[in-house]
Amino acid sequence: MEKKNNIIQRFTHAFYDFSYYKTFLKESVGKALWMIVLLTFIFSLASSAITVASLGTSIEDAMREAITEMPYFKLADGTLSSKDETFRVFGQDEDFIVFDLEGKMTAIDFMKEYKNGIYLNKDSATVVNRGEIRSINFSDIKDIHFDRNDMENFIGPVLIVVKVVIMMLPFFVVIGKMINLVFIGLICTVVGLFLRRRSSFGEAFRIGIYANVVPTVILGLLSLFPVVKIFLSPVLGFVYYGVTILYTYFIYQQMKKDPPVNDEVITENEEIIE
Repeated sequence: MEKKNNIIQRFTHAFYDFSYYKTFLKESVGKALWMIVLLTFIFSLASSAITVASLGTSIEDAMREAITEMPYFKLADGTLSSKDETFRVFGQDEDFIVFDLEGKMTAIDFMKEYKNGIYLNKDSATVVNRGEIRSINFSDIKDIHFDRNDMENFIGPVLIVVKVVIMMLPFFVVIGKMINLVFIGLICTVVGLFLRRRSSFGEAFRIGIYANVVPTVILGLLSLFPVVKIFLSPVLGFVYYGVTILYTYFIYQQMKKDPPVNDEVITENEEIIE
């Protein structure tokens, strides 16, 4: 029976057919790499889309709520002023904003009372984040004028930037995956030595790609369910590398049973005769 050596066939055989390693070893590194890169990109893109859909609304709601809680303010000529309230504390959990134009407290008082947040007085803003303190004097930005309405109008562009950044993450994930595959290739080389199978790095690298398909699918599926992934995060590394090493072991065991694979490279249009 004849079957075309297409990406779907290679993907499905990687799950259960350890003798299929012969096909991977005959392929070019680029062709073998293409499958795992495409798989990683698809899962990462789906995960990013889910993140944008779920976080986009929550971030917008949180930003609008924070702005709504603030008094109507105006920053002009290096001074923060307000038409109505001159003192208000709002926030939740460990993050608070203190709007203090009356000078009821100082930045030091704020740091003692609140772990994280922003302290605003008429002359400056102080941001406290896990012990790290950053301050800015409004006199240094006296040429900047804005009020609460400007902040509300600014939400839309900020959200667009956040969503674009999130949707670009798959490209960085793919780069990270390619670096990780080099490490996995080294692991496969070591596994081969333990099993008394001496492999070139090129061979071990392609075996690593083949053995890494199932772990990539497992992590990819979990990335679609962030809550589950966070719950399982302590064991994900063990599962990822453990399954990769297990598949590598089975592949090398199959290689002991089979005759050596020649170095012929399968082209895209070549058919495999079974």
